[in-house]
Amino acid sequence: MSGGTILGLRVDNLTLTQAVEFLLAHCRGESQELLQVVTLNPEMVVRAQRDEKLAAVINSAGLVVPDGIGVVWGLGQLGTPVLERVPGVELVERILAQGAETLGRALRVFLLGAAPAVVPEAAQAVREKFSGVEVVGFHHGYFTPAEEKKIVQVISAQAPDLLLVGLGSPYQELWIDYHRNELKAKVGIGVGGTLDVLAGRVSRAPLGWRKLGLEWLYRLLQNPSRLSRMLALPRFVLMVMAEKYRKQR
Repeated sequence: MSGGTILGLRVDNLTLTQAVEFLLAHCRGESQELLQVVTLNPEMVVRAQRDEKLAAVINSAGLVVPDGIGVVWGLGQLGTPVLERVPGVELVERILAQGAETLGRALRVFLLGAAPAVVPEAAQAVREKFSGVEVVGFHHGYFTPAEEKKIVQVISAQAPDLLLVGLGSPYQELWIDYHRNELKAKVGIGVGGTLDVLAGRVSRAPLGWRKLGLEWLYRLLQNPSRLSRMLALPRFVLMVMAEKYRKQR
């Protein structure tokens, strides 16, 4: 699979359509190995510079897509432009919409994450919107370490095609990697706030904002508490430009 690197992290170069086809082909295949998907954004890139474990998980994932517009920009600056941005929420929705047709049966999905009141709403919304999906289970993300083993056992017993883990980054990526041999899922994706979007609790930016690459700003205006997280963006830009300068010397 072709791709590039950004500050030492691998990114695969696929369109949204190609990524969906790749993941559903894995669900249809006979492999029992969990394929982990990382939806990479600038905040994760910055954190991975000081978190060796996170960097290793990203680089060993089965698929790494450029979720954030900043990652698309950064790859272009470093000489490896990508075909297009692959937003995690759109990747999930396309898999849910196309899964049954590709597999010739219902796509089995487990939802893990979000608040206790939100994840049942997300599960119900998925059932109503995507007729070819069977939600085989769900659990909120506010579980204790003592409850974790039981949750993993429940997921394993259901053996879903698709496991959506919305525990926040980097915990969700590390969690999938740590339990990858126990979960018995075909594909595991760290989805951040996607479960809140599916539940209708959070709305995505209007299409015009997205086309301008300003979805991050829309989300910040919706939720000003994200400002501290957004401080990673200028650091990301400086890191990319420093790496570009180093390469040009």
